[in-house]
Amino acid sequence: MTQDEQITLYALGALDERERVEVERQLSASVNLRAQLAEELAMLHALGATVDPVVPSAAAKKRVMDRLIAVPVTPRRQIQKELPRRSSWLDTLRWLLSGLAVAATVIAAVLGLQLYNLRTEMAALQTTLRATQQSLAIASQRTNKLDQDLAASRSDAERNATELAKIKSELDQTQTALVKAQTENQTILANVQASDKQLTQARSELAVISQPGVRAATIPPFNRDYVSSTATLIFSPQSNTALVSVANLPTLGENQSYQVWLIRGDQRVPSSVFNTTEIGEGRLLVQSREPLSSFQRIGITVEPAGGSASPNPDPKGMIFLGRVA
Repeated sequence: MTQDEQITLYALGALDERERVEVERQLSASVNLRAQLAEELAMLHALGATVDPVVPSAAAKKRVMDRLIAVPVTPRRQIQKELPRRSSWLDTLRWLLSGLAVAATVIAAVLGLQLYNLRTEMAALQTTLRATQQSLAIASQRTNKLDQDLAASRSDAERNATELAKIKSELDQTQTALVKAQTENQTILANVQASDKQLTQARSELAVISQPGVRAATIPPFNRDYVSSTATLIFSPQSNTALVSVANLPTLGENQSYQVWLIRGDQRVPSSVFNTTEIGEGRLLVQSREPLSSFQRIGITVEPAGGSASPNPDPKGMIFLGRVA
């Protein structure tokens, strides 16, 4: 029997005389055992209301049964025969108390086993509680670590978002600068093309002016509404190319154009189509398959935009008309 079992059975009053004396000797020598006994007694008082019935172990059950067998039990009939007819009520009471003592011993043994099992369950619960507390502590550490990692991730995300916004802003600025540069390049290209066209025109005009035997002739106005306008023909009779220069000539709308005609007898050969600048000036090259000396006259008319195959039949449509001489 363990010391814990001895203390429990002592608290229940279930020890024999020798065992009780030995436990009391141990109690007098140990403060811890006395504290354990006090705890056992306190638990014993509350046991009836808090502990469900427990099946005793085989060893405990055998110990109780051995003790019960050791107690002499006299059959009731024999007791009645052996009792003197004139026994006093005191003997009967002693007999009843003896039976009650045996029952109390059995009850004390059962309660002791229940108390022992309760202490075992409490110890197991404490072990489980400590394990649960350790698990909670580990889980708390992991949670704290996850919180730290999450905070770091958020910080990195915010920093990346700031960098991304900065890069996007720089990209927008670059795109704006690129669009501006493209617009400037288109303007420069248009200017270059215009300059190249002007240069080509100037070279062609210079080639006409530099021809041998070049001469200039005024083309007089044919329509009185254009008496303030002037037109000049610069050409070499043996050349197929001439230069016509006009001034103070009204600018036409989008649906009309000026057109040059080379005239030989009743034949009208269409030539260049042009319009003037905003100040009414213009220069154009007139080209023919034949030398200009093969034509007698030159005229300028108002035609639909893009020119016509034959001159405008309206007499007012002829603006200039002069001789090629």
